Amino acid sequence: MPTNTKPPVSRRSLLKFIGATGGSALMYDTMVAMGYTGTSDFTGPIKLPGDAKGASVLILGAGLAGMTAAYELRKA
Repeated sequence: MPTNTKPPVSRRSLLKFIGATGGSALMYDTMVAMGYTGTSDFTGPIKLPGDAKGASVLILGAGLAGMTAAYELRKA
């Protein structure tokens, strides 16, 4: 009798199979049910005190996202 027997399906391969066949929403629900992740406590952006006018902003990156951020901040 072998001493080191592995289960036929590992948790990782089960989650991978569920993700491939059922989509990411089903995989997330399964991970919550198995205790691998929890629900988010996100309630929206935090409320900062004070006035944002005159604040200095540094944009890191000159790609499309950085240029869009600079454009949107300039419009605000």
